Amino acid sequence: MALGAVVAASLAVVGATATAAPTGIFAIFSNCPLAALKQVGGEATRCVFGRITGGEMALAGVRVPIASAIELEGGLIWTGNPENAKEFFLIPGANGQVLSNTELPIPAEGLTFTVEYAGSKTHPAIVNLINLAREMGTAIVLPVKIHLKGPRLGYECDIGSQANPVELHLTDATTSPNPPNKPIKGHLGVFETPEEYGLSMLRGSAVLVDNTFTVPVAEGCGGRLAPVLDGLIDSRFKLPSSDGHNTAIMSGVQFNMATSETVEASEKAP
Repeated sequence: MALGAVVAASLAVVGATATAAPTGIFAIFSNCPLAALKQVGGEATRCVFGRITGGEMALAGVRVPIASAIELEGGLIWTGNPENAKEFFLIPGANGQVLSNTELPIPAEGLTFTVEYAGSKTHPAIVNLINLAREMGTAIVLPVKIHLKGPRLGYECDIGSQANPVELHLTDATTSPNPPNKPIKGHLGVFETPEEYGLSMLRGSAVLVDNTFTVPVAEGCGGRLAPVLDGLIDSRFKLPSSDGHNTAIMSGVQFNMATSETVEASEKAP
């Protein structure tokens, strides 16, 4: 499938009106972009909901614990890769979001750190279920930007953007970073297939890691003061930061997935 078609499908989410909601164990998919997924249909689509409950993000000079849960939700559309029927583009949920706006405090800095989705046609988010299941290669390509909030920083202080994102290549396998970072390993947990109303979904857990990504400079910090404050943020975070100096550890990852047809059927369940 052409990426342009996927983007068009994701845009169909905007303005869509929900007439029902998933029920029972499928209620977690209430923000699944069913209107967009219907344009593709069949086994080529999925609804996904995940929660990251621990771990940390470390950008060169600053470490940020994941002290509050970050939720991930949206839809999956097959990439069209003939060699992998389980490789999907991740598109935003019905509210236009992929990641929750979870503010994480930065110890001793007086700032908060929010990981925001920054996917685009040029930098799409991709979920590779075969790699996830086999603990090999990249399981999730997740383009993000880091939104910083604090005194005098204004509302548009970001590290990364859609044009130049922080592109995480999360894996449950072993990484191969440049030094001084050393290889770290993720882990695949136990998966199960709970059922309700005669319908089933996939539920599991994992630890996903990446310490091979790069981080660009800050932009837009302080509005008109950006030429000064951007530089101060860059100095404190040691930006730009190359491969081998940054780490993402997503522990306690809870992963849920169901076909879009299953989620839609649950809306009609008694």
